Amino acid sequence: NALQRSKSMLTTNSKQQGCQADSLSSLCSSNHSSNHYNTSSNNFNIYNNNADPAAMVTGSVNIEFLNNLYQIDSNIANSQLHQSVFETNTMYFSESDLLQFQKTYGLTQQAAVVVNGYNKKTCTSIASCFEGNLDLQYMMGIAQRSSTLYWHVDAKPSNPFLKWILDASNTENPPQSNSISWSSQEKSMSPSVMTQFNLEALKLTVRGVTIVVSSGDDGVAGAKCQCSADSSSSTSSWQQQDSGWSGSGYFPVFPASSPYVTVVGATMGPESGNIEIACQSRDGGLITSGGGFSSFFEQPIWQ
Repeated sequence: NALQRSKSMLTTNSKQQGCQADSLSSLCSSNHSSNHYNTSSNNFNIYNNNADPAAMVTGSVNIEFLNNLYQIDSNIANSQLHQSVFETNTMYFSESDLLQFQKTYGLTQQAAVVVNGYNKKTCTSIASCFEGNLDLQYMMGIAQRSSTLYWHVDAKPSNPFLKWILDASNTENPPQSNSISWSSQEKSMSPSVMTQFNLEALKLTVRGVTIVVSSGDDGVAGAKCQCSADSSSSTSSWQQQDSGWSGSGYFPVFPASSPYVTVVGATMGPESGNIEIACQSRDGGLITSGGGFSSFFEQPIWQ
């Protein structure tokens, strides 16, 4: 299965119109969070349309900007609670970058806890650690002082989503808030893998564990698509090179399509002085926030 990173997280210190959030944390009093094989949110606060958008304009996104935008009163989380970011493939993070980020923005200086021992400590290129850096820095910035796990899972030989959730489910005290900023096309996933993932996710929610997943970066047509500007189902098609499947439709990604996770998409607007809307490339966004309808799971009664 093709793994995809989410670029729809946060456009930090960028003058280009970007995307607000796809991966923060859910351990603060006024919280939000996410992210494809992609990060963790609970109680996502809605932008206050009564506020003056011009007052929000900074040209960049940082912790202070997000606190003002989503009315987060405190970034000091419970030190007895735990949160985690899921990573896979060859993604890692820079410990020195994390410390520099915390010093630059006056945040609690705290190291991440590396699970499974995967971290090269130094970024050899932007592509080698941009997702890991982004996930950790903003989760730890929004919810400071809680223990934060960098939970890396090998992409082979087994499905990394299933491997992660089995490990989390078998953990005596799993993190209360978990962020997945990776995904794979639902159409490319094995039904048995998705069914087992759902069972473990259901068991974790009963234990009070939140799993927040990115909705993706490729609109409703999904990755590897050839689609029109509006990504309508009548004109978009998607082909998974290693699955032999092709077709047209509103294609979601997994595990975002699981009924037992909280899915969060990217937004844009306030960083440019505009009202917050779903991130979309045709309006200047770096990506188009994902969506679609599951072809495997029935619609839950609560939707």
